[in-house]
Amino acid sequence: MPTKTPVEKQPRVPATKTKLGPDQWPEWTQHLAKRKRPRPLSDLIATGSTSALQWPLHAEFAESESADIVHRLERFKPPKSTSNGSMARRVESWLEAAGGRAPSPLFGIECLAWAHALPRLARLLPAAPWCQLLEQLATVCHDAAGISVTEQPLTQQMLCGELPLTLAYLFPEIESCAALAAPARRALSDGIVELLDGEGLFNARHLRAMRPLLGCWTRCGYLGDAMPAGCFHEEAQAQYEWLVRESLRLTRYDGSQVLADHGSGRWEPSLMAAALKRVSSRKDATLAGQALPPGVELAVSRKPAGKKAAKQKTNKSKSKPKLPDPAIHSDWAGMAVLKRSWQREDPSLVLAYHEQSLALELNAGRELLWSGEWGFQARVDGQLLEPVDAWEEVCWVFDRDVAYVEVEAKLSNNWRLQRQLLLAREDQVLFVADALLGNRASAIDYQSTLPLASGMRFKPAEATHEGRLSGQRRVANLLPIGLPEWRSSRDTGSLEQTDQGLVLSQHAEGVRLFAPLFCDLNPRRFKKPLTWRHLTVAEHLEISAADEAVGYRVQIGKHQWLFYRSLGPAGNRTVLGQNFSAEFVAARFPASGEAEKLIEIE
Repeated sequence: MPTKTPVEKQPRVPATKTKLGPDQWPEWTQHLAKRKRPRPLSDLIATGSTSALQWPLHAEFAESESADIVHRLERFKPPKSTSNGSMARRVESWLEAAGGRAPSPLFGIECLAWAHALPRLARLLPAAPWCQLLEQLATVCHDAAGISVTEQPLTQQMLCGELPLTLAYLFPEIESCAALAAPARRALSDGIVELLDGEGLFNARHLRAMRPLLGCWTRCGYLGDAMPAGCFHEEAQAQYEWLVRESLRLTRYDGSQVLADHGSGRWEPSLMAAALKRVSSRKDATLAGQALPPGVELAVSRKPAGKKAAKQKTNKSKSKPKLPDPAIHSDWAGMAVLKRSWQREDPSLVLAYHEQSLALELNAGRELLWSGEWGFQARVDGQLLEPVDAWEEVCWVFDRDVAYVEVEAKLSNNWRLQRQLLLAREDQVLFVADALLGNRASAIDYQSTLPLASGMRFKPAEATHEGRLSGQRRVANLLPIGLPEWRSSRDTGSLEQTDQGLVLSQHAEGVRLFAPLFCDLNPRRFKKPLTWRHLTVAEHLEISAADEAVGYRVQIGKHQWLFYRSLGPAGNRTVLGQNFSAEFVAARFPASGEAEKLIEIE
C-alpha cells in the first residue's frame, strides 16, 4: 500500500538575506546539504554517548514522550530518498499538538530537538511541512516573550533564549531567523544576571534548576562562540564562569547536585567537562580534580607525556593556583555552604532558605546523611506556633577553625526561632542547634526533624540517649546533648527515627528552650568511648536557669569540646572555670587542658 503523503500547503516563505531560501526548495536543500558551516551541535560539544540535549532536565524526562522525540531526532540520518511520508506525518502530528501546549521545559527540549534536526530534515521533507515546522518554532520564540524568568526560569531561558539563538545560528541565511539572535542574547544575558547573586549562586527558590540551566547556558555558549557577536554580554559571561565554580561546590561525592532529585541533579560528566572547557581556568580545573568524580578534570586540559610531563608537573607544583574558600554564604541567594575543604569526601553541609522554607543537606565521606526540608514543630502551653515571616541570616563566620551560619524566623505570639549550624573543620564535628525564644514562662514542647536520606538508619544506644547513624557503613555518632545522657534520668525528650526523619524532641518549662545536636563525623573516633554533661552556668555567684544560659561538655576518647549559649539578656557568666560575656561560644580542650576557642559570637 503506498504511503499517503500529507497535502502540501503553500509555505509562508521567510524573508532572506540572499536570493537563496526555502522558496527555492531544490536549491535550498542542496545548499543545506553542501554547506560546511554552521556545524551541528554534536560537532561543537563532544559529549560521548550522551548528547547535549539530554543533559539533566527533570526526573520525568527519561520516561516521557519528549525523551522519545529527542532520541529519534538525534539518531535520525537522512536516507538517499528525497521523501519520507512517515517523518512528514510525525512532523504534522507534532505541529497539530504544539499550538495548544503550555510552555514547559519538556516542550522546550522538543522544540530544540526539532530545530537542530531541521537542516537534516530538509533532505527528507517536502517544502510545506519543513517551512511550517520552522514557522512554528519561530512562533514559539515570539510567544515566549511573556514568560517570567523568575517564575519559570528554565522554560523562559529555553524558549526565549536558547531556541531563538539556535534558529539564528542554524539559518543565518534567513533574515527572520538571523533577527532572532539579538533578542535571544539579551534574554540569556538578562536571565543569568537576574537569577544569580553576582557570584554564581542561584536563589534557593531555583536551586533545583541549577544544572538544567547550566546545561542550557553551556549549549548557548558554544553556539555563541561560533557566532560573530557571541552569546552573553560581559557581565553575564562573568556570572556564567562563577556558576561553573559554584556547581563544583554544590556537588555530592557521586557527582550529583545537592538538594536536587536524580533527574535535574543527576551526574552528567559531559556537561561539567563542556562547562569547564568554556571557562578554561587552571583554578577551576584544580577544583574539579578535587570536587568531582575522577575523569572530568582530564577533559579540561591535555596532559603531556613522558619526561616532559614530569618536568611540567614539577613546574606547576611551584605555582599552584590559590584556591577560593570552600565555604560560602549569600543572603540574597538564601544559601550557606559549610565545607571542610574542596575534597569531595570531606564533610559538607548546605543550607537553603527561601521565605518560610528551609532545607538542609549533609554529606560526609561517600554518604548522603540527610537532605530536604528541615522541619520543626513548637507548642507553647499546647498552642502551635507558626512562622509569620521569612528566614533571615543573623550571622556568618568562616575561618581556619569553623564554618558557621545562624538564621532566624519570627513565629506567632511574638516567639522567635534561631537555628545555628557550626562545622568544626579540623575536628570534623557538626553542631546543630535550635533556640526557641519567647517572652513569658510557658510549657514548651519542641520537635526538630532532620530529613534522613534514603537508606540511612539511626540506631539508638540502649541505656543512653545517643545513637549512631549508618548507611552502607557508620557515618556519624549523634549526641542530643540538650537531653540527659542516661535514659534513666527524668524524661525531657528523645532522639528517634520516624517516617518523617530523625526527630529530636525536648520539653521544658520556661521562657526559652535550647535544642542542640552534636554530630561526630570523624570515623577514627566512632569506636571511642563518649560522654556529655550539662554544665553549671553561674552569674554573680548565682546559678543561671536553663532558660537564661546553658553549657555542655562533650568528650569522645581524648577529645573534648565546650559549648555555651546565652538565651536571656547578656551577662558575664562562668562555665567550667571560663568567663563568657558572649552569646555563643564553642571551644575545644586539647591535651594541655586549656580551652581553645573555635568561635565566639557577641
